[in-house]
Amino acid sequence: MPFQVITVGEFKRLLGVKPTPKKELIGATIVTHPKSLKYPKEFDARTQWSQCSTIGRIIGSLWFLLGIWCCRVIIRSILHSF
Repeated sequence: MPFQVITVGEFKRLLGVKPTPKKELIGATIVTHPKSLKYPKEFDARTQWSQCSTIGRIIGSLWFLLGIWCCRVIIRSILHSF
C-alpha cells in the first residue's frame, strides 16, 4: 500500500503507536496554524536552541530511532506481502 493513501490512523497502527486514553485528551489545548504558513527553508535545532546542552545527543538519538523505524516498516511490508 503506497504511503499516499494511508490514513494517519493506519500509519500509527503500522508503527505500533498505542492509542491515547480519552481521559488524557480532556482539556488538552488544540493548536492550529493557517495553511498559508510558510516553513523556513532551513532549520537547525542546535542553533535554534543553543542553550540546550543535550540537543546534539537528542538529535543523534532521533536519527538512530528513525533508522530502526525504517527497518521495521520495510520488514513489515515484506512480511505482509507473504
